[in-house]
Amino acid sequence: MLTHLTIDNYALINHLDIDFYKGFTAITGETGAGKSIMVDALDLVLGKRADNQFLLDPSRKCVVEAVFSIENYNLRHFFEEHQLDYDHLAILRREISPNGKSRAFINDTPVTLNQLKAIGDLLVDIHAQHATSSLQDPVFQLSVIDSFAGLSEYVADFNGQFLDLKKARELMNHLSGQEEKARTALDYKQFLLDELKNAALNAEEQEKLEEKLTVITHAEEIKSTLFQVQGLLNEDEYSCLHLLSQAENNLQKVSAYHPGIDQQLQRLKSDLIDLQDVLSELVH
Repeated sequence: MLTHLTIDNYALINHLDIDFYKGFTAITGETGAGKSIMVDALDLVLGKRADNQFLLDPSRKCVVEAVFSIENYNLRHFFEEHQLDYDHLAILRREISPNGKSRAFINDTPVTLNQLKAIGDLLVDIHAQHATSSLQDPVFQLSVIDSFAGLSEYVADFNGQFLDLKKARELMNHLSGQEEKARTALDYKQFLLDELKNAALNAEEQEKLEEKLTVITHAEEIKSTLFQVQGLLNEDEYSCLHLLSQAENNLQKVSAYHPGIDQQLQRLKSDLIDLQDVLSELVH
């Protein structure tokens, strides 16, 4: 049951603290006295959508807090399901900031608006004129029947066991997922290990593989450089081989007239052969 309500900076209410006791409570007053505002504020803390247009003072936030005694409500399973601390007093709080942002709390733990509404539906049933009553709700009807038959404790025990079963299934699914991931990782690592064994690598191969990797990594640069060197050696009339061939021909013409020139001519021919070999190896 609702035992205490605090309203701060909501509509016409600057600040209000009110206690409720067992039995019937009636709040009376003339039209416009603010009776419906109290109900609206209570509705706010039960999960109703809101914005900052209801702030009495737009410069500060609105806070509505309701305290419920829930020791006879069999709600422990709700708190366990939503990972909230259970106590025989449930404190619901709603805060609306001047910028319109909303925050909700159950026993000082931040919760979503849906969670606040879910517990609010279990604690309070607000009936207004021409409003649809929860008497038509099958869940509410079953709860009344269970209560009348004295089955509330059994229902609470069943809910607790069902929650335990749900958690056990979630844990089982989580562990099954981890097992599947571990098996996949094991298969992949086994594949890598088999590949390494089949490769039969030795220490000397690492240097060769690193050299091959270096060549592959710089393949484009090497290819471009080889084209440039090929052009410098033998692509046009100013290339090295072309100029050296001209020099060979010129020396050939005068080698018969001077014995020292023939010796240099042979050296030049040897250099030409070496350069041609270099070019051939670079091209292939």
